[in-house]
Amino acid sequence: GRILRDEGDYLHAIFTTPLFRFTDDLECRLDRQAGLIHLRSASRVGHWDLGANRRRAERLRAAFTGEATASRPDRSAAGTIQNGEP
Repeated sequence: GRILRDEGDYLHAIFTTPLFRFTDDLECRLDRQAGLIHLRSASRVGHWDLGANRRRAERLRAAFTGEATASRPDRSAAGTIQNGEP
């Protein structure tokens, strides 16, 4: 991925799929007061990304919680990481 914006508690990055070169957006916001990381990962084009955004979100969650990941196909992924729980 490539970081487009890094503004303190906010990060916006883009990822390009290898085969068709589609662009996916990843946004993360750190909520220090609540101890959360809010995250959004979504495709810019198309109806379904074969689970790529879900897997990306799960890999990030696992990196912060130290867990192994399981993935499910989904068009987009959004969620919150809180004390090791999605």
